[in-house]
Amino acid sequence: MARVILGWEFGAGYGHVAMLMPLARSLHAIGHTPILALKNPDALPPDFERDRIQVVKTPDWPAPEGGTVNIAVESLADPVVGLGFDRPDYLQRLVATWDPLLRELKPDLAVVDFAPILTIALFGRVPVVGIGTGYSVPPLRRRLVPIRPWVETLSDEAEARIDRLQESLATVVARRGGVVPQVSDIFTGDRSAVCTIFALDPYRRRRGAPPMGPLSPPRTIARRPSDPPYGFAYLAGDATNLPHILEALAKAPIPFQVFVRHIHPKLRARYTGSALHLHDTPQDLMAHMAAAAVIVHHGGLSTTHEALWTGTPQIIVPKTLEQTITARSVAGLGLGRAISAREVDAPGRLLDLIGGLLRDAELPARVGNFGAEFRAGCPHGALGAVLQMVDAFADASAVPGRPHVSLGESR
Repeated sequence: MARVILGWEFGAGYGHVAMLMPLARSLHAIGHTPILALKNPDALPPDFERDRIQVVKTPDWPAPEGGTVNIAVESLADPVVGLGFDRPDYLQRLVATWDPLLRELKPDLAVVDFAPILTIALFGRVPVVGIGTGYSVPPLRRRLVPIRPWVETLSDEAEARIDRLQESLATVVARRGGVVPQVSDIFTGDRSAVCTIFALDPYRRRRGAPPMGPLSPPRTIARRPSDPPYGFAYLAGDATNLPHILEALAKAPIPFQVFVRHIHPKLRARYTGSALHLHDTPQDLMAHMAAAAVIVHHGGLSTTHEALWTGTPQIIVPKTLEQTITARSVAGLGLGRAISAREVDAPGRLLDLIGGLLRDAELPARVGNFGAEFRAGCPHGALGAVLQMVDAFADASAVPGRPHVSLGESR
């Protein structure tokens, strides 16, 4: 069986860990040796079985000379160009940070979720499967295209950034004795699994194959809206507009229950004894999905999947570009509402949106029908398909006579 490194090194939030955990557990259950290499190992739940599955922290990246650059993101090249990946000497330093750890771990193959430096370090050495949301897994072996589905073409400046990144990548990979890849390959690996649904895939009009669906399907709970109705909000304490969101929820026409991850104590104290019910501990989100009239959240893909699966109307207040794309997709389908950070700051705007959604008499049936189709079309999730990819690469690696390259050498 194979030693499989599962890597995450770029991006924030708990979604990447939530993607890799069930895969690590499943690989262990069928006899492989998974190794979780995480940007933030503390994102794992306290009860994660570290005694059975090895967990390591990804190497720290040295700061680039001249610092980083804020770039308005048009393609997936832009975030990494902003971090200096278009400078070949710096990119080579980043890739080299992985070499000692890889020599120690000796993986036979890798599964990566937004781990571009690890992927470059493994080019030509072991197979790599790229998994993730539609946002983080662009079309396989193609030049990068606009990440916003409503944009047709990239600006000349964005195309030039892709060219610079391609030249930098070619220089570094050639120095390490590998075959020059496409820029998209640092996100997709040799094969990819897009773990979302077609309606939420930013590249849905440009991808050759449809997405596989969520890695693991959400838990199915029959939807039974509460009477009297209430709303539920799942929010992040670092959202800059959190005070405005809570103010609107406190004035909503139905009572709201709220859980805020890492809420500031002063903000928490402001609503003590108010109509807003702030929970101090994480909630059973699916149970609230089944009962609440509406869920308000930031547009994380797992939460969005769960609301669509259950047939729950949603209002998305995005914090990131990926969440903005998800929010616009949900609103475009007529399954909820989206509101920008700037709109939230406008007095009464979110309150009006909540009222309008609650008055939309056709929305519950529309969302319910979508949920039924979602459940029927994706009963098992993508986990089995990803495990088959891993097994296929593991079997190929074990074929006698297959060339093997030491991770401490160049080819």
